[in-house]
Amino acid sequence: FIIIILVTVFFTSILSASNLSLQNGDTVGSYDFDLNADFVWPVPGYTYISSPFGPRVSPTIGASSFHSGIDIPAPECTNIYAICDLQVYFSGWGAGGGYTISAKINDFLKVSYCHVHPDYMPSIGSSFKKGSLITKIGPKNVYGIHN
Repeated sequence: FIIIILVTVFFTSILSASNLSLQNGDTVGSYDFDLNADFVWPVPGYTYISSPFGPRVSPTIGASSFHSGIDIPAPECTNIYAICDLQVYFSGWGAGGGYTISAKINDFLKVSYCHVHPDYMPSIGSSFKKGSLITKIGPKNVYGIHN
């Protein structure tokens, strides 16, 4: 059973594209990041990206042709870890993202973990350290949702 976790990073309008780079040691706003030291992969052992960030052919009718995250396929109930220190500000049903956990990294960056398991949802306000268990990958089909 393979399900996709969508990890989406949202940038606020304060952050301009000229401040963002994916090279180690670059800055985002006034924050310095070393991608190898400051972030960990959310699903260890599953490194294939089935749908990258950016333009794509929509996988289902009504889905966006611009993908604002990455999809990492892994089996249901696989552990999902915090990519860095973060604090949860949304935990619930996210429509197209299924059950979603959104968290603030700092004043500029936020991350969302989508298609997560409804039985493993953290509370709003929960804080996680880099590499700590947040949730698990959700089931392929979720029943009983009315929106």
